[in-house]
Amino acid sequence: MTSAERILSKAGIRYAYHHFAKKTEPPYAVYYNSGEIAVCADDAVLIRYAETTIEVYAESDTDELINAVESEIKAEEIIFDKSIDYIADEYLYRVTYSYYEEDT
Repeated sequence: MTSAERILSKAGIRYAYHHFAKKTEPPYAVYYNSGEIAVCADDAVLIRYAETTIEVYAESDTDELINAVESEIKAEEIIFDKSIDYIADEYLYRVTYSYYEEDT
């Protein structure tokens, strides 16, 4: 189980990797690996960090499941970036959490 799966499962929100196969009613979340950073020295890769993104979709930016997801991220002691967008044509808020973790 990935850190994102553990966070979303504990928060009690419906989630899928990258996208749902069918239209899903909010609130829900998707997560995906959105990049990688390599730390190098002396022409060698010392460590790689994978960027994980969790997007939570809800009708309100104060939805209790958004708060639950954020609480679980904090409980994992993860340093994260957060942004909030409103998707006008879907009448939904998208709260995006991005963080790096060691790539194993």
